[in-house]
Order: sequence, then C-alpha cells, then structure tokens
Amino acid sequence: MRKTICLSFFITQSIILFGQTTEKFNSLASNLIPIDTIQIADNYKNGGTKETGTILKFEFEGDIYELHSGKLLRYYRNEQVCSEIEYNSFGCELSSKYYDLNGILISESKTTKIDINGDQVKGFLEIKKNRLVYNYNKSYLYSMKSNDLYLKSEGNTLNGKKIGKWIKYSRSGSITKVSNYK
Repeated sequence: MRKTICLSFFITQSIILFGQTTEKFNSLASNLIPIDTIQIADNYKNGGTKETGTILKFEFEGDIYELHSGKLLRYYRNEQVCSEIEYNSFGCELSSKYYDLNGILISESKTTKIDINGDQVKGFLEIKKNRLVYNYNKSYLYSMKSNDLYLKSEGNTLNGKKIGKWIKYSRSGSITKVSNYK
C-alpha cells in the first residue's frame, strides 16, 4: 500500500512539474544531464537562516550552467519566511509565494506554460533570453479594519510583464478596475 501511494505521488508530481512545459521545451531538456548538485544553506551574520535550496550544475559545450531546482526558501533576519519558490529541474519557476515580515501572504504566482524561443540547447540554458514563461499572479493586501487578507489584483504575465486582462478589487471583493495589456 505504501509503495502504491509513493508511486502515485511521484507520478502526480512528475505531471505537475512537466505539465506546464511544451514539447519543444521537453525535447531540449532531455539532452541535459546534471553533473553536480549544490545544496544552498546561507546564513545571516547573526547565525539565522538566510536561504536554503538546491542548484543543479549542467555542462554544455565547455560552459557550466547553474540552475535552481526544487524548493528555494528565503528568510528575513527575524527568520520569518520571505519567499517560497518552486523550480523545475531546469531553473524555471513553477510557483512562488511572497510574505511580509509578519508571515502574511502578499503575492503568489503559478506558472501556466513554459516555452522556448529557438531550438538550440545553448539557447535553452540562457534562461533570461530565450524562455517564455507564462504566469497567473495574485497580490493581496491586509485590511486592519476587517483584520483579514483580501485579493487586491490578479492577472497573467509573460516573462514578468502584464498581459491580457488584469482585475483590481476593493476590500469588499467588488471589482474596481479591469485593464487589458498586450
């Protein structure tokens, strides 16, 4: 029974991790094999945890590429989680959550699609130049009056720039503005 549960979890996670990527992306990714794994464990001068996570190293045509993989946690000096980011094995952000100093969620993002410009492995590894990352984003505000968190805005981005319909909300949840971006 335990093996069945573990196997189903692994299959589900594999589908989630690669469900956002296109066939072209997966084809290029299949040519890469990590040569090393680095565990990140940075601390502040006071000894508190600053950052934890994993980096995978890839070698291609004599160049070394280091890409985040798995969960990356960053902390404030008071050891409260600042951000929680989940990456696939090739440095693409799959989801992220950002918190204020009190641990209150202020924004979250979920990757909906990952594609690549070009068809070369080297271009694939140059993340900022060639990847097309589509995200669905939400930002929140905390209302002292109602002592509650509320959705302030939501919409899609492509490589961090707003695209499509973005909706802004009031504290009561009613729509205050709808904007369209190209």
